[in-house]
Amino acid sequence: MRPQILDGERFEANTEASQRIMELEYELQQTRENLQAVIEELETTNEEQQATNEELTASNEELQSTNEELHSVNEELYTVNAEFQSKIEELTELNNDMDNLLRSTDIGVVFLDQKLKIRKFTPAATVAINLVEADIGRPLEHITHNLDCQDLLALLQQVIMTKNPVEQEVKLKKNGINLLMRINPYLQEDNSLDGVVLTFININDIKQVERQLKQAESALRQANEELEKRVIERTAQLASAKEAAEAANQAKSAFIAHISHELRTPLNAILGFTQILKRTPDIASSEQLHGIEIIHQSGQHLLTLINDILYLAKIEANKSTVELSDFEFQPFLANLVDIVLVKAKQNGICLNYQALSSLPAAVYSNETRLRQVLLNLLGNAVKFTEAGGVLFKVGYVKDFEPEEQKYKKSHHDKIRFQVEDTGVGIPVDKLADIFLPFQQLSDSQAFTEGTGLGLTISQNIVRQMGGEIFVESRLGEGSIFWFDLDLASAESWQQIQQQYNPKSSIVGFHGRKYKILVVDDQDDNRAVLVNFLNYLAFNVLEASNGKDGLALALEHQPDLIFVDLVMPAIDGLAVTKKLRQELNLSAVTIVVTSASTLPEAKSLCYESGCDVFLAKPLDFDQLLELLEIHLDLEWIYQENLTITSLNQAEVSEQRTEKDNFHSDQLVIPSPEKLNPLLEMAMQGDLRAILEEVANWGEIDAQFIPFAQQLRQLAESCQITRLQQLIEQHMVINE
Repeated sequence: MRPQILDGERFEANTEASQRIMELEYELQQTRENLQAVIEELETTNEEQQATNEELTASNEELQSTNEELHSVNEELYTVNAEFQSKIEELTELNNDMDNLLRSTDIGVVFLDQKLKIRKFTPAATVAINLVEADIGRPLEHITHNLDCQDLLALLQQVIMTKNPVEQEVKLKKNGINLLMRINPYLQEDNSLDGVVLTFININDIKQVERQLKQAESALRQANEELEKRVIERTAQLASAKEAAEAANQAKSAFIAHISHELRTPLNAILGFTQILKRTPDIASSEQLHGIEIIHQSGQHLLTLINDILYLAKIEANKSTVELSDFEFQPFLANLVDIVLVKAKQNGICLNYQALSSLPAAVYSNETRLRQVLLNLLGNAVKFTEAGGVLFKVGYVKDFEPEEQKYKKSHHDKIRFQVEDTGVGIPVDKLADIFLPFQQLSDSQAFTEGTGLGLTISQNIVRQMGGEIFVESRLGEGSIFWFDLDLASAESWQQIQQQYNPKSSIVGFHGRKYKILVVDDQDDNRAVLVNFLNYLAFNVLEASNGKDGLALALEHQPDLIFVDLVMPAIDGLAVTKKLRQELNLSAVTIVVTSASTLPEAKSLCYESGCDVFLAKPLDFDQLLELLEIHLDLEWIYQENLTITSLNQAEVSEQRTEKDNFHSDQLVIPSPEKLNPLLEMAMQGDLRAILEEVANWGEIDAQFIPFAQQLRQLAESCQITRLQQLIEQHMVINE
């Protein structure tokens, strides 16, 4: 039975209700059950007030005239109650949202007041602290927990005292799950402390990741240490391998140098005596001259192979260089053709040379290296051609049709060297491989000549000279090799040429008889030099070792000394140094000869005091220039030069020039006979020319010398010279 409220007490009741509502607002913030109780009481009060209002309304209707003041109070109370109801609904909704939020999160939260009594908690918090709904309002110290934290209450008191948050990692005793515990002060708007909030976050996954990271870090550190050890070991191995490679490279270089020396030593005798024999006028037999020429060419071929191997070693060591000098260009090309022509004739093919441009008389380049490249290309063309022929073209790039359109004008002044053949050709998939070391074609023929280094070395030489070797080929049809070089014209060559006399015609010298000492432990090599110097009428002394050489030098005071570099006991360096220490011999010209071509050997020779270093096999033309310079000689030349070379092209050229000068000594057929020959020559029909001149001897024996000239030019495929010879004699006869 609810107590009745008197009219005079309504205002007081309203005052109490306001106070009650304020208390309810406060209590709603503290606990859910107190808030719910307030809500129920308010609802009950509201219902009672609504009933009272109904009763008052009825009473007011009856007492309308006497209860106006009460009606006004009731209307105000109704308005206030409606506002309170709205606030209660908002608070209830907010409270529900907070409860839903706390229930839905995995974070354990416990709200405590200043006395550490439990106000509220989330389900996730029960994992750490053994809480149930009935524990709300109980002190936390009365409730057990599952944490390995013995000072939990002390930490809570610390936060209450200092208002500073505390964070600590803890574990659950049962399963060892890692939790991050945070204790934060619960402050109101005025910064006054209203309690603490205790939260628990499961960091077990994070800890596992940390452990994994630590393990990975440890493994990485260990791997790094092992890697560092391996790097150190590998570095040591590489250093050892490098030392071994350097030692092997030095051994290889020493081996190559030794082999080169051993091969050059007999080659010096072979090539030296062939040069002497070719200069000897007493040998008139063509068969003998032919044999000498074969020996000389074979020796030169072997020397080229040795130089190829040495040059490859220099390329591998990046020590190869290209030394430039002036040399006569057109005779250089003619000599190349003459050399290759011998092999072409042996193979039964034709070798043609075409100068597409007016070439300079002399150029500034490396004659030796250029000859090496062209001999390789021409030699390969002849070697791989069984039928047809080889065409060697030289001219400015602009004069090559129609290839000139492929090049910029800046390339037009370059000179192109092009070798065409009708040989076996090269498969497309092999074009890139032919420039690799030790690569040879073997599909169609078992060619075994050469080292397989020719094109490799040639490409490197041409690149050093500023060009590139290109190739086009069709299998079974033939190949075309070409390269372009920027060869500067030697403008001073004409002045040099005016002072030039052929070294091959030297037979002696004017003036006193100079003494020359030759010191060499190799009898054959010493004999080559001694024979050549005796042929030139020098007073020659010879010694087979360094000791005897020093004794002869001190006794006879020679004008020039040749000493071999490698000798037993006292070598060439020691002999040179001792000679320089002798007052009477300190100024004598010393020439060191050696089969070694290594730059180190040259440097050592010059450091020891020698004047000139000569590489074996000796080049007699170079030797003659050396003697002329250092002894200030004036040579005696043979007036009636006897041609001793079997090189048919050279013989033909020299005889043609000589006989052209003395054309009255030849009996020339009539222009009627020469006209058909000229047409054949212009058509390139060399076979018909040979058939035509073969019968001239039967018609008139006086035609034989002229027929021999024509036959030699035709057999050597020198079409241009053949035309010039015929035209010249046609003009003379007219």
